[in-house]
Amino acid sequence: MERLHSDLADFVKKNPSTNLATRIHILYDVSKGLRYLHSLTPPLIHRDLTAPNILLTEDLTAKIGDLGVSRYVDPTVPTILSTNPGHLFYMSPESQEENPVYTTKLDIFSFGNLIIHTVIGDLPKVYRISASDPNEALYKREGKIELMRRNTSVHVKMGEDHTLYPLVVRCLYDRPEQRPAVEEVSSSLRELCHRHPRMAIDICYYDALYSCSHSWKHTRLVMWVWFRSYWTVGLIPTRLMRRITELLFAGPVRMDMMRW
Repeated sequence: MERLHSDLADFVKKNPSTNLATRIHILYDVSKGLRYLHSLTPPLIHRDLTAPNILLTEDLTAKIGDLGVSRYVDPTVPTILSTNPGHLFYMSPESQEENPVYTTKLDIFSFGNLIIHTVIGDLPKVYRISASDPNEALYKREGKIELMRRNTSVHVKMGEDHTLYPLVVRCLYDRPEQRPAVEEVSSSLRELCHRHPRMAIDICYYDALYSCSHSWKHTRLVMWVWFRSYWTVGLIPTRLMRRITELLFAGPVRMDMMRW
């Protein structure tokens, strides 16, 4: 059984200086897992996609956990599901209705909140918009009520100039049909991975290097994690990655080592 070292909520809280590339890489991993769940027949909606439910391995590979409230939903047959199945701050507006009917786009809304949590290192704060707010009608017309309810987390702590801001806006649209499919989300994150090639392992790398005490066994593991981070985003071809792995571990490459 694979050992998972922490969850995403705990990681971002304890490592506030983690670079943007690391955070994007983690979110990309989550998007790939979510893409798999949504590709099943019928699709599986996680319904509780939150930072505490994203588990991290030693090399900061993200795994989606806690499928306890997940449900298979046939997109061709409207099905009444439970109200607010997951964390309230992560839940979409359609899930809060009486006798709600929702789709995989519920997970996309949760993913938008997950991005915020990953970037600012804290749970997104959600506020009620005052009825006297002169811009309420505009927010409603644009489908951005939920975005503005998270105004402090998104526009103050994260900022409109943040690399991930456009994706957050798309994921948090009020109407589910306005939100992107998971394939679009994953594709956007993959493009960002290519723009930020120094991937995921900065903290893990230096911690492991510090503790290895010049042991070749540990040093080669650190080196492999470093090369793998580049292979993950396509900067090292698979054939070369296989050869590097063979040289470091002096043996044939197992499929589980490459983590396809």
